[in-house]
Amino acid sequence: MIGDVERLVLEGKIHGLMMYSLKKDCFIAGADVNMIYTITDREKAKTLSRTGQYLTRRIEYLPIVVLAAIHGVCLGGGFELCLAASHRVCSNYSKTYCGLPETKLGILTGSGGCVRLPRLIGLDNSIQMILQGSSIGAKSALECGIVDQVFPYEVEQNNDEYISKTKPQAQDVEFFQRSFEYIKDLSVQTLPEREELIAEAMKDILQVASSRLFNREPSFQLQKYKRRKISIREYLKDNPIGRLFIEFIASNNIKKQTRGRPFHSPHKILETIISGYTMTIDQALEIEASNFAELVIDPVSKNLISLFNMLEAAKKAENYCDPQYCHLKIKQVINRIAVCGAGQMGCGITQLCLSKGYNVYLKEVEYHYLENGLKRIKNELYSKQIRSGKVTENQRDEVISKYLETGLKYDPIENCQMVIEAALERIDIKKEVLERAQAFNKEIIFATNTSSIPLTSIAEESNMKQNVIGLHFFNPANEMPLVEIIATRYTSQEVLAKAYQFALDLGKIPIVVNDSPGFLTTRLFVVYCIEATSIVLDGVPFEEIDQRLQEFGFSTGVLSMLDHNGLDVAIHVMPILAQNLALRFDHYEALKELVKGGNTGVKNRKGFYLYDEYGRQTGINPEALKIISRYQAKRERKVTLATLYDDIVDRCILVLVNEASKCIEEGIIALPEAVDISMIMGFGFPSFLGGLLSFADSLGIANIVKRLEELSIRYDSVKMPSKLLVDMAKSNHHFFPERVVLHSIIAKQQNQQHASKL
Repeated sequence: MIGDVERLVLEGKIHGLMMYSLKKDCFIAGADVNMIYTITDREKAKTLSRTGQYLTRRIEYLPIVVLAAIHGVCLGGGFELCLAASHRVCSNYSKTYCGLPETKLGILTGSGGCVRLPRLIGLDNSIQMILQGSSIGAKSALECGIVDQVFPYEVEQNNDEYISKTKPQAQDVEFFQRSFEYIKDLSVQTLPEREELIAEAMKDILQVASSRLFNREPSFQLQKYKRRKISIREYLKDNPIGRLFIEFIASNNIKKQTRGRPFHSPHKILETIISGYTMTIDQALEIEASNFAELVIDPVSKNLISLFNMLEAAKKAENYCDPQYCHLKIKQVINRIAVCGAGQMGCGITQLCLSKGYNVYLKEVEYHYLENGLKRIKNELYSKQIRSGKVTENQRDEVISKYLETGLKYDPIENCQMVIEAALERIDIKKEVLERAQAFNKEIIFATNTSSIPLTSIAEESNMKQNVIGLHFFNPANEMPLVEIIATRYTSQEVLAKAYQFALDLGKIPIVVNDSPGFLTTRLFVVYCIEATSIVLDGVPFEEIDQRLQEFGFSTGVLSMLDHNGLDVAIHVMPILAQNLALRFDHYEALKELVKGGNTGVKNRKGFYLYDEYGRQTGINPEALKIISRYQAKRERKVTLATLYDDIVDRCILVLVNEASKCIEEGIIALPEAVDISMIMGFGFPSFLGGLLSFADSLGIANIVKRLEELSIRYDSVKMPSKLLVDMAKSNHHFFPERVVLHSIIAKQQNQQHASKL
């Protein structure tokens, strides 16, 4: 296609080119990550990058106005194509945004993004945008100089999201016409200037098409880097000393954020931007292609791409529910929600539903609970959106007055399609809410937010057992991305599909779990915490455990995490699950004494650690040390302290692998992907490892079985490997066999390269 354009330019038949997408809500979403995932050869990766660079460079050499008219999602390679254009405009539609998210996949731009964006919007802005992998909307794109104009795009909405997905609407036609008029005017305005350059440009086009060599910079196109107004502050930084300062600050920020973890892409991105900024574009593109190739074959990028694919698959209900129930728009069947309980979780769920356009009835048992809940919703839960400018105080008040109803009675539930129970964690209360709700509306979907009570025991009290399901939100409900959907043997496929689509509509990542003690995430978290606190009782200092786990890749240590979640909450759930799962929990009394002394965690400013009024850790809690040391003296130690230190990470991580394999064995989850999503989205397992079971595959199942057998002899808290793990080790099976093949190819290549250097 680019060859045809070049021919028409040479013939003098066109003076402008507009790139416009007919896709609904999407300009270009970027390259095929699955194709990138399969590449294991450095030269092949470099060739891929050079192919993209060659296309964008040919666009940049055209001596005509090239306009990218952006409407909808414009990410990655699609955005790089736009950066090669001489001009860009976009719609002000809420779903129009652009960005370079490659760093989230462990790679960098391959078609000139790290070269052109810094020249277009400056070093500071581009480094921040590319390193964060963030996307920006129309207003921000105009302010920083990415686009030259923003055109209105008004969407008329009814109860559903907008209209046809096949036929262009009036606003689509209007945006196209505005963009077309804009490029016509630009083509006329720049004609005298371009006529002076046309002869040289024609020679360049012929040379590039025949030899792929770019001997000089295209004069007309380079003016796109000069149109933006540069602030005095930015001008003063744009010199060798200023650039060194920018690099120093960015490099330090990367070190703080990566904490020594093997995230190579931020370092390579910074190197590409800084090194290429003062070079010619072609020299800079060569650096980009080399660094792109190096990152593409890095196992970290393979893990992050696998994680991306898992999350994308989870966003499609038909992958986990009966497809025949997955094609209705959820707001057509559920538009009014009842939330029973105005505590922290109930208020978070209420605010989330309101922000997504649902009508909500918030029910409590006493007025003062409702009053406190409303204050929390208005003053706390909306505060972040107000500070960021997403919502004004007037808009918040309008939403609350229009869509939120509160009360003490069950009567309004009659007009709801779903009730979310977020009351106290007591089975008698949950059964009462179910009974009263179904008395007013027997067809209502009853979704309980319980984190530990067996759902089947609640459902069996109902005459409509098929309508009972679990929706386990994580605290804070309006921010945490994961939702566990718990099905009993009675839950209908239709109700499961509705609950799944409802969670997606709230912007959550759902996983489907069958009813069992602790479900999946709580069960794994309790096993993790029991093992970590058992290590404490073995005599290992608090900070040593947390530091080792942070070095492994967790953003927060397990004991610090317990403090933030609340030790009082933990010791309520831990003994119940320990009994159900036959876990050794002989240190319950030690934790109970901690809580009895007021050491409940961040909310009381003391747990394992001490905290200031802002929740920042200030040191070890001496009171906790004193209590724990008494119980440490009672425990018999079978190994040296050095061995205890060496075993910290293996004990914490491998007991999780063992328990996760039992969840698969028991049929609690159908696919291993649920474990990895749960671990990463639920309590911060390092994403660069791809997930718990992906990491297990990389270690080798046989090695894990052997190590668990060793640990079970040393420590009573560690169980022998599950039958599933033993069987997998014998048959050399993996949780994700296709990933192991790729990783083994890369490891083999790296070993060969290392050997050749030696």
